[in-house]
Amino acid sequence: MSIERIAAPAPRVFYREYVAQDRPVILTDAVASWPARTSWSPEYFKEKFGHCKIKVEVLERDQPSDPVYFLTQKKMDDSMTMADYITKTQTMEPSGRFYMAQVPITKIIPELQNDIAAFPYPIVFPHRVGNGQGLFWMGPAGCTSALHFDPYHNFYVQFWGRKKWVIFPKAQQDLLYVPSKLQMRHFSPIDFEAPDLAQYPKYAAASPIELTLEPGETLFLPEGWVHYVETVEFAIALSFFWCTWARTLSNLPRDLRLVSGYYAKHMLLDIGRSIGKALHLAPVSKA
Repeated sequence: MSIERIAAPAPRVFYREYVAQDRPVILTDAVASWPARTSWSPEYFKEKFGHCKIKVEVLERDQPSDPVYFLTQKKMDDSMTMADYITKTQTMEPSGRFYMAQVPITKIIPELQNDIAAFPYPIVFPHRVGNGQGLFWMGPAGCTSALHFDPYHNFYVQFWGRKKWVIFPKAQQDLLYVPSKLQMRHFSPIDFEAPDLAQYPKYAAASPIELTLEPGETLFLPEGWVHYVETVEFAIALSFFWCTWARTLSNLPRDLRLVSGYYAKHMLLDIGRSIGKALHLAPVSKA
């Protein structure tokens, strides 16, 4: 199976042919009109927002593809500025030890919201479950995301650099041993870079699909598809998680079992916030 690269289709076609069919697709022009498409670069962030404090995922050893090590040993460093981070990581050898991952960047730098426009498809309430909050990813070659699946659909937008994705059809979750017994059950226990087939023999029958996401492209990845992501060269991206109401409600019992109490609480709060935002209600507190 290969993943199509197409110009963004009409909404009705997109939902019928891709969302309803759980079928990934790469959209080549979904964000062509966004200011971020042409302005976002390491130099842009370093020059305009270099003074901003950020949070960075830090690992002592360069083993980000090992899910057990990643989940138990990852630490957060909030001492760096944007300029510190870019300077440090642009000059280092490929490494996954320092990753600016899943950052709600427009909360830290509200000005960046001006660089982000709407998708050609509704992904916020009342049409869908989602708050439109993009999560920011920036890091050098060597940064990876260990094998896992997400409980929501994902629009993953590549603005700078390239990333290699290896994805597995949702029907193959059992071959990837997910849900797992790890503290985050949507993570596979398999280290993609060093799979132990003696311990996880079913993995040998899995059918990986590999693709490289180029600048300006958007990957639509349906919920439930296990994936591994590797940064090929210094890269900047945003991910937008969302889901249909029907699928959210039908999957909610499963999703709450997958994650810890802390994340289950935040999952419910996200649903509440998406409704509250649309109805102009006071935001739901995380306290």
